Amino acid sequence: MQSHHDNLHKKNNTRAFYSRKVLYAPLYYHDLATYPETNPILIAVDKPSAYFIRRLRGICLGCYRSPSHYDLAFCFLKEVWVLYSHTHYFQTALHLAQAIQQNGATKILALRIQL
Repeated sequence: MQSHHDNLHKKNNTRAFYSRKVLYAPLYYHDLATYPETNPILIAVDKPSAYFIRRLRGICLGCYRSPSHYDLAFCFLKEVWVLYSHTHYFQTALHLAQAIQQNGATKILALRIQL
């Protein structure tokens, strides 16, 4: 017979399992394999700005979720430009830029793209 302590321990383990964060790579992350090392990395926080760069045959990553969902270690010692298409996404771009800065990027720019 299980004690109350055993049941409580199982609940805590189950809660810890489901509360673990899974870190994702940004969309189009694999395109960086063909990207020149000296070019800045472009990351869009909304789909219109990402599609705009990709239409011009540029490489642009997509981070449409909260920055806490992404593994941003690839930004270490890199120049990163965070792109957004509307003032509505300005705060989102700043949050992503701050997360990138905490991952050791050398330079970060938040740029609005006029579509």
